[in-house]
Amino acid sequence: MLYSCTNMATVGVKGLIKNIQFVRKHLTGLFFFAVATRDYCLYETFNATCRTGTVVMMTSAVYGRMRLGRCISNDHYIGCSKDVVVYFDSQCTGRPSCVVSVRNLVDVHPCQRDFMSYLEAGFTCVPGKGVPSIRRSPIYSSVHNK
Repeated sequence: MLYSCTNMATVGVKGLIKNIQFVRKHLTGLFFFAVATRDYCLYETFNATCRTGTVVMMTSAVYGRMRLGRCISNDHYIGCSKDVVVYFDSQCTGRPSCVVSVRNLVDVHPCQRDFMSYLEAGFTCVPGKGVPSIRRSPIYSSVHNK
C-alpha cells in the first residue's frame, strides 16, 4: 500500500511530505491513475472522496488567475499563480476524503490583492489506508506551537 503510516514519530512530517512528493512525481504520469482536475471559484469548496481501500493523492493545486474561464470572465491581470499543493497535501493527501473551502486561501496573494483568484486542483485515488492527521500528531504540535 502506498499510504500507510501508523507511527508519525518515526516518519516525521518532513519525511511524510518527501514521500508524498516522490510518489506524486513517479506515479501520476502512469495511465491507470485517473486524475480529476478542475477549477474551483473563490466561494466554492474543493471536495475529494475516494472509495474504500483507497486514499486521496493530490496531483496539483494552484491558486491564482491562470486563465479566463468559469471563475474569471475579464482579461485584467491574467497569468499569476502560486503552487499550493503542499497545503492541500496537509489537508487531503493520505485521507479517504477531504473538504477544503477555497476561501481558506484568501491570505495567499499570487496576484494583485484587488483581483479575485481561483483554485485549480487535481487529485487521484491510490491504494492505501488513511494516515493520522498531521495537525493532531505530536510532531506537528511541537513544530507549530513554539
